[in-house]
Amino acid sequence: MLTILDSLSWAGAPERANEDAFGCAGAWAWVIDGFIVSDHLPCMSGASDATWFVRFVSGRFAAHAPSAADGPDLVRRGLSEARAAFLTTAPSTRGADPASWPAAALTLIRARDGVVDCWSLGDTVAYVEQPDGTVAALGEAAALREAESRLAGETLRATGLAPDEVRSHPAFRAAMRRNRERHVDGSGPTVLGMHPDVAQRLDHRTARLKPGGDLLLATDGFSALCELYSRMSPDDLVEAASGSGLEGLARELRRLETEVDPLGQRWPRFKRSDDATALLVRYAPTFSS
Repeated sequence: MLTILDSLSWAGAPERANEDAFGCAGAWAWVIDGFIVSDHLPCMSGASDATWFVRFVSGRFAAHAPSAADGPDLVRRGLSEARAAFLTTAPSTRGADPASWPAAALTLIRARDGVVDCWSLGDTVAYVEQPDGTVAALGEAAALREAESRLAGETLRATGLAPDEVRSHPAFRAAMRRNRERHVDGSGPTVLGMHPDVAQRLDHRTARLKPGGDLLLATDGFSALCELYSRMSPDDLVEAASGSGLEGLARELRRLETEVDPLGQRWPRFKRSDDATALLVRYAPTFSS
């Protein structure tokens, strides 16, 4: 059984919708980091279709978790319902253009019998406190962050723009559209989208879990403290979160982004500040987990 110790979800900027979501149900917990190609007006409820998508899927995960066989089963159920809801409401032009559909990165974990199963897509991450006291980082977040930061550096130098400015540049928007098309046709990395085969392509990893140990799930906007800004190791991050909570870590994150490197010269990125979401949970073994 997992118990929530702390949670936090901050939008990257006041004028932007927070496109992250998180949840916990029994032995399950998750974080979801949504996105959408920006040249489409919202057609679902909420400030953006990505916001609608992550909140809808998070709600379906909570509803189906008690009876889910495994991660792919839970993801399949949630996405099937999201797809049906979207195609019922969206204009026919959007329904016929899967590259315009909202998508997300996902980390989904189940803790039972002293083992954590982690199913992920994209650059969200689960930090797991192991029996030997070390922390395992599950998922592909670190490698994906390195590649993205390298591309951001090249883009910022080529355009001479700041992180938040570059997102409205026509070349950037065209590149994001091409990337989204590659997600859909299978030639690029898989993301959490409303396509039938997504559940079959989840990255699955496991780790032993310390009895009474803590797990920290984070979107890339929060895990940047480790992966981009190198302010602390995963071990230090979990220790700080467990000891003094998440808000102080989030404030340090924003200080680095707004005061130390607002132009992305030291740490290249495509947003000055991204949505930052973290969920800290503790594992307590039970006979029914």
